[in-house]
Amino acid sequence: MKITNLVAVATVLGLSSFSIMAHDKLSTETNTQQIEVNQSRAAFFGLNDVFYVKTDAGVKEAQTLSAGDKLLVNSSGSLAMVTGKLIVKLSESIDPEQFAKLYDLDLDWKNNSNLVILAADKNADLLSLLAQLKADKRVVRVKLDKTIAKNSPM
Repeated sequence: MKITNLVAVATVLGLSSFSIMAHDKLSTETNTQQIEVNQSRAAFFGLNDVFYVKTDAGVKEAQTLSAGDKLLVNSSGSLAMVTGKLIVKLSESIDPEQFAKLYDLDLDWKNNSNLVILAADKNADLLSLLAQLKADKRVVRVKLDKTIAKNSPM
């Protein structure tokens, strides 16, 4: 009985693969044009930068952000503190020191591939600064630096 069931299953599988092979195959030739798109992963997925801050009245959408503000991190539900720094990837031909001076920022750190950490003044509006840097053609990507205390209760 077990052998006949096994033979029946093998026959069905063999016939189904034969019927798949019997169909016309799709053409694999395509017109291969490469299009270069310079956009961030978040922009590709349609994610916008909406930040939520913890206030005395509860959690609200941030209108402004400055160093020390507490953000709600959606992925974990924990809080993150805004450090007042921005992590910026600059185009290759841009000098990080001159770029920082243009925006009145301090250059905290840089590496050979023009990834930099820029520090803003303590009272600077980081949301408007973030929007300005995202609009700058010399910036490949930018994000706010924040510290996350995963074990702290909300």
